[in-house]
Amino acid sequence: DMAEQQTMDDMKLSDLQDSEQPEEDGDEKEESTDEPQQDLFSMNNSNLLLSLKRENCHFLMRVIALAMMQIKSLRFLNLCNCGVDDYFMSQIVLQLIEHVDEMRVHTLELQSNPIGDNGMLCLCELISQNNEHLKCIKLQNNRKDISTAVCEEICTALEANSFITKFEMEFRHYRERDRCYYALKRNAEKARLQRIARMRAVM
Repeated sequence: DMAEQQTMDDMKLSDLQDSEQPEEDGDEKEESTDEPQQDLFSMNNSNLLLSLKRENCHFLMRVIALAMMQIKSLRFLNLCNCGVDDYFMSQIVLQLIEHVDEMRVHTLELQSNPIGDNGMLCLCELISQNNEHLKCIKLQNNRKDISTAVCEEICTALEANSFITKFEMEFRHYRERDRCYYALKRNAEKARLQRIARMRAVM
């Protein structure tokens, strides 16, 4: 039944995590570079998730979310038009929050996906973490209507965040658009002043 299938899937995920542990090698060391590596994970326009049965699809979503967290240099998540729904969003957010001290994701691109109210509320949890590295979230052309109450929750999360400077989403009401605009403007001004302070510090 579904419970047994879920247990088997979790065991497979546990095996995957164990297999991803890096092997120690004292003879070889990576060459240091001045600029940190900035990797991109992209599933843009993929129909992979749409071709699977529901239970298999959910298992693959968990595997993908877990696999992304193994890329410590990951900076950009491009998941446009690839079937990101509420469940997939919950798994992505879960992994990002659980690995918040390790992850340095800068941009989430989630355009043209069927994300509903529950998925957006999960995203609000991520925004509320106030991670200094996450600066940009794109949600244009979302394929599900978002309720006014959830739009207000999104704005509240943005107002509590100090680092996001770009949030692209079509709000239904001017009130939410204005709240989003002023929150982003405040953060952009804060970032500008910090850049000026850093420049003056090195002069």
